[in-house]
Amino acid sequence: QTFGHPCIASNPAGADTSTVRLQVVAEPPGILEVKRQQVKAGVGQSIWFSCTAQGNPQPTVYWVLYDGTAVQHLKPSLDPRVSVYTNGTLHLIDIVGMAEEGDYTCYAKNQLGKDEMHVHITVVTAPPRIRMPSRTYASVKPGRNVRFDCEAIGEPKPKILWMLPNNDMIAASNERYLMHVNGSLDIRGVKLVDAGEYVCMARNTAGDDSKVYKLDIDGNPPVINGYYQNRTVVKDTAANRLETHDWFSFGVFLKKSGKSGSCSESIFTEHCMRMEILLEPMG
Repeated sequence: QTFGHPCIASNPAGADTSTVRLQVVAEPPGILEVKRQQVKAGVGQSIWFSCTAQGNPQPTVYWVLYDGTAVQHLKPSLDPRVSVYTNGTLHLIDIVGMAEEGDYTCYAKNQLGKDEMHVHITVVTAPPRIRMPSRTYASVKPGRNVRFDCEAIGEPKPKILWMLPNNDMIAASNERYLMHVNGSLDIRGVKLVDAGEYVCMARNTAGDDSKVYKLDIDGNPPVINGYYQNRTVVKDTAANRLETHDWFSFGVFLKKSGKSGSCSESIFTEHCMRMEILLEPMG
């Protein structure tokens, strides 16, 4: 900066004035923004912090992050989400969680000293949200593998649990099920009993979310009383005409014994359902 200082000389004969110009060639740094700031940031949010400095010589501006890492425009961070622009602005891209919470300090420095500005970032919590998976239904043949994706975001990081069709809960891998770090579930060597609904649950202290997946096994046999087994439908008309039937017991074919059951007319008024009682395995 340049300052003018007038010099006045006078006597009875008159006066004269001369201006002396003084140029300040050095000035300590000064940051123009508020020196202490409190900022709340949500999960996945991008934020900017200005740090405008003046001084002579022009101050060098750099930031010290929450973990002690110093970054500036000419010495960028190894983290691609952190940038410092030529004007000293700090850009944090995609704040993802509690790891980014803490103190961020801007320093402006030249030969005459330094100035600093402090920013404290608080990352607010967020309930889990399960991303839309590529599929929620699968139909596979017995013996194959199948994967259901369940990736959740939230803060704190959600814990992933899976509920199986039999209502058992799993939270870690075992011999049949492989749980990936991102929450996806692999079902290995699927069996007929694996058919049904699978529920992925994401939980943290802020809440929970869930998603239902359906698995069908190609070539499912009929279900009798909740168990998979072979069956033949037995039907007799009101005239008591008995049809021929084949029955299996645990995969063993049974032959006729000549005995047959009876049906109650109080239950079936027009048609009577009959089942042959087949006790002897085929030899």
